[in-house]
Amino acid sequence: MNENYKLMKEIPREKIIVYDCETTGLNSDTDEIVQLTIADGNGNILFNELIKPSYKKKWDSAERIHHISPDMVKDKKTFRHYKNQIKEIFDNAELIVAYNNSFDNGFIYECSKHDINPYDKQNFDVMIEFAKIYGDWNEYHQSYKWQKLITCARYYDYEIENAHDSLYDVKATLHCFYKVLDDILAGKQHQHPCECF
Repeated sequence: MNENYKLMKEIPREKIIVYDCETTGLNSDTDEIVQLTIADGNGNILFNELIKPSYKKKWDSAERIHHISPDMVKDKKTFRHYKNQIKEIFDNAELIVAYNNSFDNGFIYECSKHDINPYDKQNFDVMIEFAKIYGDWNEYHQSYKWQKLITCARYYDYEIENAHDSLYDVKATLHCFYKVLDDILAGKQHQHPCECF
């Protein structure tokens, strides 16, 4: 058993943050955050705002997924306005949880102009860990297939009220985080097929 997971279980819940970003696209170098939600490990919402991009004026493809239009954020504040508040939340955390950490961490890092660095903290990627529990092996990529958050949530009997709204995605991710961590500690992760002789 990986001692690291046991130690995560002992972290005070107020020192855990779970977060999710909705963005103008998939490239953290050129796209921007349009919605950000952060909760602590108890489910208390620490931050939940629509955010006006500083540069992007339209994001048709992303809008079709999360339904956040330029008109909805045109009168909102930019990330820069909230940066110190967000930085304080991240600085106080001992564990950062997300569903696909590399995606969200990249956006926080770039939108903060590298002032907020989630990579400096211990991270738990629910998506990566759940893939090993779900056990859908991809022979071509030689790894377990990543599953959507809605699949993970339903696996753990949680219905997302409004997928691709960061508030509801954070609530689902928090629920799944504890379930996945418990399953890991119970030894329910699949072994790599090559290790099953």
